[in-house]
Amino acid sequence: KISVVTHYFNEPLSLVLRTIYSCLIHTPPEYLHEIVVVDDGSTRPDETDMFVPLFRSLYPYVRYVRNEVPTGLIPARRQVLTMANGEYVFLVDSHCEFHKNWYLPLLNITQSDYKSVAVPVIDLFFQHLPNLLFYDGVRVDMDIFASWRSSFYHGMGEPYHTGAIMGGAYMIVRRRLVELDYFGRG
Repeated sequence: KISVVTHYFNEPLSLVLRTIYSCLIHTPPEYLHEIVVVDDGSTRPDETDMFVPLFRSLYPYVRYVRNEVPTGLIPARRQVLTMANGEYVFLVDSHCEFHKNWYLPLLNITQSDYKSVAVPVIDLFFQHLPNLLFYDGVRVDMDIFASWRSSFYHGMGEPYHTGAIMGGAYMIVRRRLVELDYFGRG
C-alpha cells in the first residue's frame, strides 16, 4: 500500500484540500495506506486548523501535523517522509492534482527495482492553475543514475548522472528510503 505524503507552508487551503481530495477519489482503498500532511508552521493556520479535523473525521486515511515553527523545505520533507508507514511512499507537492490510475506506472517502476525512484511526468497547464499529475514516469536509480522511461520519448533514453531528485513528486519503496536514512541529514 502507498503512503501519500505532502507538506506546505502558507499554501492556499483550497490547493491543499484539492490535492488530498483528488488523491482520495483517484486511489482505490486497496492501494492507499494513508495520506500524511504536514503544515510547516504556516502563518495562516486558522483555516487549516478548522477544516482538517473535519476532513480527517470523514476520511480516516488522512493524518495531519502542524509545526508551530517553520523548519524549511528539506527538514519538512524529511519529517513527512519519516512519518510514512506504507510499503511505498509517494511525496507530492501540496498543489498537485491526482488523476485516475496515477499510481500504476509508478508502482511498475518501483516494483521492478526497489532501488529505483519513480518520478511522474507532471503535466503543466497554466501558471494560475495547480499542476496535474500525468500517468507516465521517469525512473531514477538511487545509485545516482536517472533514465527516462516515458512514452513521450518513445522508449528508454540514455541514463545520465544526477546528484539530486528533481521536482516535488516521486515514489520510493519505504525500505529503500530507510536504507538511505530518508535522504540523509545534509
